[in-house]
Amino acid sequence: METTDGTKKKDFLKVRGTATFFTDNTFEFVSQKEGKPQRTNVKKVGKASIYTTTGRDPKRVVTIECKADDPDPANSLMSQFEDLMKCEYKRDLPEPMKPKGVQLMNNEDLKMALNKSKKRLEVSFYITLEPEGIRDYKTKFYDKIQEISKCFAINETTIRKSK
Repeated sequence: METTDGTKKKDFLKVRGTATFFTDNTFEFVSQKEGKPQRTNVKKVGKASIYTTTGRDPKRVVTIECKADDPDPANSLMSQFEDLMKCEYKRDLPEPMKPKGVQLMNNEDLKMALNKSKKRLEVSFYITLEPEGIRDYKTKFYDKIQEISKCFAINETTIRKSK
């Protein structure tokens, strides 16, 4: 803000509000009250951020940016997004629930059991998807199906006896 003599003022006050001008050349100014912040749950990683907006239609908003002269803008933006999501979803997953019955397989992320009382085979597994490997989820899923199939073949006699 400049004064009439061209020098800049350093201290000034900005106020938001509503001004009403009357026909007798007077006005009334009502300052806005300090309200709730529009952004909640803000998380920042570098210049990237993720937050929730408030209001009638709350949304999750992600802001990422890269320089205009970046040789690979897609990679730069993707890496920022991955870093932000690691920050957002950084939590430990619980182990798969343990199926009840005779244990047929008990790996870290795949558990199978033959529940004779309910006459069914119970399977529980997790597929961990990393942001950089999100495209290979089908492969991971099919690998789990193959492991389950191998377990069926190995335990075929036990499964048939339970019928």
